[in-house]
This record gives sequence, C-alpha cells and structure tokens, in this order.
Amino acid sequence: MPRKPTTYLLVSLPLIVGGGIGTYLASLWMFSYLRQIPKDEIPALNEFLITLPSSFLWLPIALWLSNFVIFATPPLRKLAAGYVARVRQPNFQDSQAALARAIRWTAAICVPLIVGGFVL
Repeated sequence: MPRKPTTYLLVSLPLIVGGGIGTYLASLWMFSYLRQIPKDEIPALNEFLITLPSSFLWLPIALWLSNFVIFATPPLRKLAAGYVARVRQPNFQDSQAALARAIRWTAAICVPLIVGGFVL
C-alpha cells in the first residue's frame, strides 16, 4: 500500500494542534468569564469535563476542515485525487460524509459532558 502524501500531514497537523490548543484555551476562558473567577481557580473537575471532551470533539472537525483545505487548493486536490485513485480510498464527498457522521457521534457524547462541566 503506498504511503499517504506528507501534504495530508502538513495540512492536518496545524489544524489539529492549533485548534486543540485554541479550543482548550477558549473553553477555559469562557468558563472563567461566565463564572467571574480567575483561570487558576477553576475546579479540576470542571476543567476536565470542559477541556477533554472539547478536544476530542475538535479532532474530527479538524480533519473535516483539512479535507476542505485540500479540496479547495487545486495542486493539493490534484495530489489527493491521484492518491485516492491509486489506493481506492473514499473520494472527497464520501470522506466528508464519514467525517460528518463522526462529528455527530462525537458531539452526541461530548457536548453533554461539556455542558455538565459548565453547569457543575
């Protein structure tokens, strides 16, 4: 089986890492803003219930967005189309549909945990 082009990694990794860090910081900022407490006084349980599920929820979203970036950039789209044709992987529409299903399932599990972290 041919190796996946490194372009996939170069597009996906910044979205996954940058978005994961951004999601973590934004959710803590939002909690501290809503509760009017400093970030270092957030209870550990609340921090855990808010940041961990939001990071898990970010993973399929980042992959979904990276597919859009690859599809929207003509040289990357050509590279991806060649790879998909060689290894008989799902095309753009099929992989986006699969990622959308993954996002829905992950959201069904993670959003109640995040809400619970804000409510506790």
